[in-house]
Amino acid sequence: MRKDKDYFLERAYPNMEDRTTFLEHIVRYRFALDFVKGKVVLDDACGTGYGTAILSKKAKKAIGIDASDKAIKLSKKGFHGNNLGFEQMDSTKLRFKDNSFDVVCSFETIEHIKNQELFLKEAARVLKKDGILIISTPNKEFFKKINSKPNPFHKKELSFDEFDGLLAKFFVNMGFFGQKNLKMSGSLRHEKLIKLVSVLDIFGLRMIFRKSVRDEVRKKATCVIGGSVPEEITLKDIKITKNLDDAQYFIAVCIK
Repeated sequence: MRKDKDYFLERAYPNMEDRTTFLEHIVRYRFALDFVKGKVVLDDACGTGYGTAILSKKAKKAIGIDASDKAIKLSKKGFHGNNLGFEQMDSTKLRFKDNSFDVVCSFETIEHIKNQELFLKEAARVLKKDGILIISTPNKEFFKKINSKPNPFHKKELSFDEFDGLLAKFFVNMGFFGQKNLKMSGSLRHEKLIKLVSVLDIFGLRMIFRKSVRDEVRKKATCVIGGSVPEEITLKDIKITKNLDDAQYFIAVCIK
């Protein structure tokens, strides 16, 4: 696992400008809702907790963990419920007893971890017999086509065969799904610009202006570098299906 301050940089937040990443996470959590009704659920690497809160709407109990102490503090501050809890914890050193959970969810986590087998071994250990792991990861082959440089936060990205092979070591039955953002090509260019502007604006001047002014500057800057501002992405643009062809993310539903 990366140091806390580094790993925290790639968390997804409801109030951040990276709208696409946030919506992609929301779609994954909504997908998982079909598996958690009345179950005791672990959200492994929960970030700021909004996904754990979604799971708690149907789960008997939902616990979110994250390596980042800052993320857990934000989770506890932002979300509350009698069946909802958060703990700071290393995903490769879970403090839970064997057979503690009916379902473990872990979205966009395994690629951040150096010892991926230990991560999966721990997830399997805390699952009950016939428990379910719902896990996602970026499709290495897809992102290799569109990104010239590897993601600096990722320890190891996986192809489908690599993902399948790792999971097969710990789970007896697996079903795979592909997640695709139908407007990704345009949104990627746009959000790279947003992140670049955020990095360059070391004095925070962009926060002085109204949102309408910031949006106009963003549009003009996009035109300067070449390209167009994509249509606003909605949840309807992000699909999870059994079609793995050109999937941007793989989602596996695994039975222990």
